[in-house]
Amino acid sequence: MSTYDDVLKELEDSYKQGEISESAYKEMKQRYSKLRDEYPSQKAVYAPVNVRVFGSQEMSSEVLSMAGMGKIQGGIVLKQIEAAGMLRILNDVEINGLECAGYIRSKGSIRSHGDIELAGAAKIRGNVSVNGKLNVAGSFKVSGSLGANEVKIDGFTRIDGSITAERVMIKRESKNVRLPQLWRSKIFGDIVGRDIVELKDVHVKGIVQGRVVNIGENCKIDGKVYYVDDLLLTDNTKFKENPIKISLDELN
Repeated sequence: MSTYDDVLKELEDSYKQGEISESAYKEMKQRYSKLRDEYPSQKAVYAPVNVRVFGSQEMSSEVLSMAGMGKIQGGIVLKQIEAAGMLRILNDVEINGLECAGYIRSKGSIRSHGDIELAGAAKIRGNVSVNGKLNVAGSFKVSGSLGANEVKIDGFTRIDGSITAERVMIKRESKNVRLPQLWRSKIFGDIVGRDIVELKDVHVKGIVQGRVVNIGENCKIDGKVYYVDDLLLTDNTKFKENPIKISLDELN
């Protein structure tokens, strides 16, 4: 079985689990099927020390763009990565930013010195640290913790650790994922938004903290909710304990 066959199988599994939309699944399936037929031997067209690209690539002093399948061994790649297709990361990596339309699978942590923008599906075994904004449209799973200046996730997410950012916004639009209405994104740790926290269709196992906390429809919070300035709730929000107003000095 080729690498592209592996990718197609993973995409099918993600689609059946409702993690990516039908339109995204069909588009990526068509793309990878074509690449599998065009590059059956999968010879790398670009090969720096810790990066391989199967398909096409362009590189400048600041940006590495790839279309097809890219593989990063890990280590330091001080460029912005722009990927259209499949991106595999085999170990912890340090980069200067990331834009990906397609599928990412990382076996290590990702540290980025620039913004990360993802459209499609991503599975990351480790932590994600972003010196900038994290914008996700689709499915986003992280086995560790997530830290950024701003976190904006429009789709389905599962974070096994905690989220820390100035602004945290997590919701799910029906056009992006095929999940039953009562399904929620899951955060197993805490959410700390030093400015704003906005949630919709989210189950938080830990606590939620923010200057302004907006908990929308279909949310469940197992831990305590702390807010400094404002608290916005819907009637069906589920709490184990009533929210607590704190001072700015008490906000972690």
